[in-house]
Amino acid sequence: MNKNIWQNKWLVGVVIFSAVSLVITAVLRLLTPQETTVPQTELVTTNYTGDASVFNNIRFVGSPPAAVDSLPIAIVEPSQTTMEYVRTQLIDQRGLEPVAGSEGLWRSAEFELSYSEYFDRYDFYSLYIPEEIVIADTNLAIDNAQEFINEVFPNLDLVVQRENILYYDGLTELDPTDRANAVVMEAPFVYTIENIPVYLGHDQLAPLTIMINGQHEVQKVSFKPEFFSFVTTSQKLPLVDLAVAIDNINNNQASIISAGSEQGGTFSLAEIDSGELNEVRIEYRADLESGAVYPFYRFSGELITSGQQTIKAQIITPAVKTR
Repeated sequence: MNKNIWQNKWLVGVVIFSAVSLVITAVLRLLTPQETTVPQTELVTTNYTGDASVFNNIRFVGSPPAAVDSLPIAIVEPSQTTMEYVRTQLIDQRGLEPVAGSEGLWRSAEFELSYSEYFDRYDFYSLYIPEEIVIADTNLAIDNAQEFINEVFPNLDLVVQRENILYYDGLTELDPTDRANAVVMEAPFVYTIENIPVYLGHDQLAPLTIMINGQHEVQKVSFKPEFFSFVTTSQKLPLVDLAVAIDNINNNQASIISAGSEQGGTFSLAEIDSGELNEVRIEYRADLESGAVYPFYRFSGELITSGQQTIKAQIITPAVKTR
C-alpha cells in the first residue's frame, strides 16, 4: 500500500514538473526576441533577364555606405492614382489620337505618348524643340517638374533624387555635360522610406524621370504604368554587414539587374567566374510577388563571365536576412 502511494506521488510530481517546465519554456519564448527574416523569392535569385547566375570569386574593393544599424520593412499597396487617370490627363486632355498601325502610340500636333512593352515604360514628350539655352535655375526646373507630377500623377509620394540628376548639352543628341553647360537636365523621382529610395522589382531606373529644357519646361516624361504606396511597419530588421553580403552573392543569393559590354555582342550570365565590385549603396526593393518591401545592397562593378568576357553590371542582394 505504501509503495502504491509513493508511486502515485512520484507520478504526480512528474506531471507537475512537466507542466511547470512547459509553462517556463513558453514564457521564455515570449520574452526572448525571435530572429525575423524575410521570405526569399525570385527577386533575390533571378536576374532581370529571367534566368539565374552562379557567382564565383566576387569581391568588393570600394568604400562602404554610411552606417545603418537597422531599417523597417514595409508593405506594397496600390496607389489611389490609376493608369486610367494618367491616361486621361495625357491623352484626352492633350488631344492625343492613336496612330494608325502603331500599337501603343498616340500623337497630336504638340505631344506624343508611346509605350514600350519590352521596358514596360511610357514616354510622353513635347514635339516642340525650343532654342537650346543653358538652364539658369535648376530649382525652378525641379519645381516645374514637381508641378507636372502633382497634376498628372497626384497622390504619389515621389521625391527628386538631386544627387542622380543627369545633365546634357543638347536636346536632340544627349551628350553628357556638367551643370554649368547643361541645356537639358534629367531628374529622377523615386518613392522613399526613411529617405532611402525604393525601386520596383529588378528595375535599375527610377519609376519616373522628367527632362527639363533651358526654358525650365517639361520636355519629356518617362514612367512605369503601375503606381504604388508603401506602408511602413513597426518591425525593424538589422542590416547584415558587407562581408556577409558578399558571401551571400558567392552563395548565389543575389541577382543581376543590369549588364552590358563595351565591346558589344552577346554574353551569358549563367556563370560568373569572378568579379570586382567597387560601388555599393543601400536602397529598398519592392518585391511585387510577396508584397514585401525591404532593404537591399546594390553593387556596381565588373564581372568576368565563363566565356571570359568582361561586362559592367549591377548586382542586388538583400541587406537583411532572408529565408
